[in-house]
Amino acid sequence: MTKSQRTYSSLAEFAPDWILTPGDSILDALEERGWSQADFAQRMDYSRKHINLLLKAKVSITDETAIKLSSLLG
Repeated sequence: MTKSQRTYSSLAEFAPDWILTPGDSILDALEERGWSQADFAQRMDYSRKHINLLLKAKVSITDETAIKLSSLLG
């Protein structure tokens, strides 16, 4: 089925057996760039503890954090 042939019902059938959290996505991006959490914390201008909590979903991604993430990671 090509993209133009997809229907709403076929899209509703999509049921992945995995979940990728924002923290996992960020960790993947850090790995691709060869950055440690400490490097990332410095670039984000956040403490290492805050970055660790962010990656573990213990703190929310605020508007400010989203903007910083976007500018650093794309």
